[in-house]
Amino acid sequence: MENVGCVLRLKILLILILLFCSYRPCSAQDLKFSCIKGLVEQEIGTYILPHVYKHLNMDIKIFPMPGKRAQRSVETGLVDGEVMRIYSYGGEVPGVIRVEPAYFYLDTTPYARKGSGIKIDSVDDLLKYKVVKIRGVKHTEKVTAMMDSVYNLDSVYNLDSVYNLDSPEQMVKYLECGRADVALANSLNWKYLLTKMDFDDIVPAGPPLQKLPLYHYLDKRHARLAEKVGDVIKKMKESGELDKLIKEAEEKFFGSVDESRFKH
Repeated sequence: MENVGCVLRLKILLILILLFCSYRPCSAQDLKFSCIKGLVEQEIGTYILPHVYKHLNMDIKIFPMPGKRAQRSVETGLVDGEVMRIYSYGGEVPGVIRVEPAYFYLDTTPYARKGSGIKIDSVDDLLKYKVVKIRGVKHTEKVTAMMDSVYNLDSVYNLDSVYNLDSPEQMVKYLECGRADVALANSLNWKYLLTKMDFDDIVPAGPPLQKLPLYHYLDKRHARLAEKVGDVIKKMKESGELDKLIKEAEEKFFGSVDESRFKH
């Protein structure tokens, strides 16, 4: 009978040991992040971010989705944050923490058909044209919000000429068939898109209207983790590891790297 008791205690001890070994504290569990699908800068972030968390011995999962849905997934707690967004996102979305410093950037560049004669040097110039942008993308929304601030009541044009579309490919088609005059996009994303679609008749209509740093965002319940992630990004920038990963990510999309393009 005593032997049976010893065996039982041994089994219980083994079960407890297995449970202890398999236990992972909350901070070490896999985190889930959303990102905006179809955008190259988001793909680059998706390439870089797992390397950031590996420095903390953490694994992450990333789920691409449309911009609005990506934001809603954060607001409703379905994910633990977003891969990357612009600075103002942190003020617009309650319940998130901006992880400092930024680890990439984007620009907002106007595009038009080659030979159209369209020249965009400022936000004011956009008021003359039918403009398309991607729904839920914050940096283009920021530009069209500036259009609202410079809108001239005497103008024959109005903000009804700004159209939200669901994909970059749709924007190209709108320009090609004349349904829109100008598309607003990140130049890195459009370099990839136009190469993929084999289009050479759409060109920049002017210089970038803005250049914005991109930050990782975490739900506020991960406030302590945010500081640790920020420290890792800072060290990766100082060591050159971040630039190396950015080059690797661009090679994945374009096969070559312009070093000056990614200086931070």
